[in-house]
Amino acid sequence: MTQYAGIYLMFPLMFHYYHISLDAHCASPNGPNGPCANLDGLLEPRLLVSRNGVNFSYADGPNGREAFLQRGVGVRRPNVTGIFSGDFDAGVTAVARGIFEVGDQLVMIHQGWQYTHAGYANNKPGAPVPGGPVLSGLQRLTMRQDGFVSLSTADSTATASVRTVPLRLPSCEGAGSTLQLLLNVQTSVGGHLSLALLHAVNGSAVPGFGLEASQPMVGNFIGAPASWLRSAPRSAASSDLSALSGAAVRLQMEGRDFNLFSFWADCAPPP
Repeated sequence: MTQYAGIYLMFPLMFHYYHISLDAHCASPNGPNGPCANLDGLLEPRLLVSRNGVNFSYADGPNGREAFLQRGVGVRRPNVTGIFSGDFDAGVTAVARGIFEVGDQLVMIHQGWQYTHAGYANNKPGAPVPGGPVLSGLQRLTMRQDGFVSLSTADSTATASVRTVPLRLPSCEGAGSTLQLLLNVQTSVGGHLSLALLHAVNGSAVPGFGLEASQPMVGNFIGAPASWLRSAPRSAASSDLSALSGAAVRLQMEGRDFNLFSFWADCAPPP
């Protein structure tokens, strides 16, 4: 279990068990330990999340139970129980505890083996095996800030829209500081994301912060401020939300072919 950004993350291993009647791959089905001793199979990590460190659940969405990190490419070695050839993590892949924040990237450690779950126990360690040495190792994983999950459009050609629950904007202290809405978002060159601020109670657009005034975001950004045009169509855009400090609002997001990883409100220091 690892803490990150106020929540708890866990990467338990999902076990794909080699059922004897379906996978007749055991070298010695009548051996002293019985067929496929030690419950042989494959392992991959899943992502579980929690707010309190006690009750965990999969991430919402149709892909919530997918492997967080898939096994490498490889095939079982012929006439050998529980050893793969190919990538060093073709049999088992796992994520070590700990997340390191380096700039706008997250760094994690990945462990991998060509052994299956019981392959190490079913084969004498250090003994020669067909196909050469059995590989294992560690690998450095990197991902973008808050890149564990994203709110993504299902159809890259259709416009999607979503509204948040009511959110309380913070108040900025200090002369000259301005309140901004920052986004961690990625769009295709043909996609975009526009935003509106809505009154929390009745859902109507806050004057000056509707979708029609939003400057569409196109590209790949981490911590980019949302901005809206002021009055005339040719006026400059502004990201200053200081007039809404402390207000309860909903955020409406509308666009096409985008992945939204996170958003937050923050106070920018004076220029």
